[in-house]
Amino acid sequence: MPAASTGPWTADKAGETVTAFVKARTGEPWSQVKRWCERGKIFVDGAVVTDEAARVSKGQQVEVRLGAPRPRDEKKEGTLVFDDAHVVVIDKPAGVSSVPYEDRETGTAMDLIRGAWRRMGVPATSVPLHVVHRIDRATSGLLMFAKSKRAERALAMQAPHARRRSAVPVRRPRARRDAHDRIAPRRRSRRRPARLDDLPGSRKASGHSHSRARAAARRDPRAR
Repeated sequence: MPAASTGPWTADKAGETVTAFVKARTGEPWSQVKRWCERGKIFVDGAVVTDEAARVSKGQQVEVRLGAPRPRDEKKEGTLVFDDAHVVVIDKPAGVSSVPYEDRETGTAMDLIRGAWRRMGVPATSVPLHVVHRIDRATSGLLMFAKSKRAERALAMQAPHARRRSAVPVRRPRARRDAHDRIAPRRRSRRRPARLDDLPGSRKASGHSHSRARAAARRDPRAR
């Protein structure tokens, strides 16, 4: 393990990635050097570099500072949208787990909440966080945690399916219709429905046709 401050080294050629440059000078494995880069421990000319593919130029000064604080990424920190004595709601960014699924997993939504409390000067570890529901790691959205078992039980009763689904099911209210939006009832036709006997060519239809012809002949003497 190198000392708290390693380097600085002067780049004698251009085009080499900063991680390859540091690996060659420290002899550390790739995983360790990339971890330093992600956590803001590598500096080039006094500026932190978190892009492992960044390339150095000839004459630049490269240094590893293990005691440097981790750089803030506001896009990955999340925003507390509600916080009271019972619940806290965070706008979880995409790419962040709701809760730790593996041992020693960090950077979860619970960690983001406690980090926000630290920045606000609020005790971050004395308040427990109880899971109310979860959303997928690749999904961004509002995520709620209860601050007590009583609040957790109350929320679980209100949304019993929230633990099994990514979102709480909500019924959409039916659209209200005004008086002028009402649909008039359909009127029944007074016309007698057609029957098989009324179809052209049927025996009853032929009889009706002859009866109408005789009645017309009686009314019109010229038709006789």
